[in-house]
Amino acid sequence: MLLTTLLPLLLLPLTLAQQRLPPAKDVTVHSTRAHGSKPPAEFSAQSLSDGLDDDDISLGGTGCRSDSVGTAFNSNRTLLTLIFDDFVAEIGPNIPVQKSRRFCTVSLKMAVPTGWTFQVEKADWRGHYDLDRGVRGALVASYYFTAQQQEKTKIRKRVQGPLNSDYLKHQEGERDRAVWMPCTTAKESDLTIHTAVHLTVQGTGRGGAGGGGNGNAKGAPKGAGASTTAAKAAKGVITVDSLDAKFKQVLNLSWKQC
Repeated sequence: MLLTTLLPLLLLPLTLAQQRLPPAKDVTVHSTRAHGSKPPAEFSAQSLSDGLDDDDISLGGTGCRSDSVGTAFNSNRTLLTLIFDDFVAEIGPNIPVQKSRRFCTVSLKMAVPTGWTFQVEKADWRGHYDLDRGVRGALVASYYFTAQQQEKTKIRKRVQGPLNSDYLKHQEGERDRAVWMPCTTAKESDLTIHTAVHLTVQGTGRGGAGGGGNGNAKGAPKGAGASTTAAKAAKGVITVDSLDAKFKQVLNLSWKQC
């Protein structure tokens, strides 16, 4: 009798632990398709779904063509990866300033089980950077739900040359606020993601930064832009990862019950 009485209490912690994440089958991807175009080949036959319906991904911006972004969830729906085929920012002599800034807007309609909500807790970027001394790179992403567009989560990351490497970059404390999906009876959520990459050269006006032609401008790292000529010759690029020719943004999602 005593064991029968205590057994439900002993199992209660296990039951509660299982409730920390929504059922994976209820956060599924039916397909991943950009509006008006075919998806990258690796996603067109994808068997796992990531919460998107046929026409529920829309794209825009100088950093992504309509057919160049795919999405994928991990098995327990705590990681949502955006995969860009053609996201490149570059700066250097004879390169138009417009190419130093790239942005992409992705709108997702996600299936979310009733009684659950989530937030973007942090983000990682994977790609390749090749920056001369004095070249700075900024990566910025913001996320908001359509029902509360004034409440946004923004994450910022910065890199500085000289650097030449593939990377998966994450730092704590780069998120400015936590914004949870509104708790409603609806089973879908509209999430909009803005991603931007901006390159600048210290000591010049290239890329929209700097304060003139002084190669030793205040704030420049020691040895950076020893002359105006050196600063003007500096170049840099942030592009797709050399391992798989993709630029990726990995969103870490936190879930909780309403």
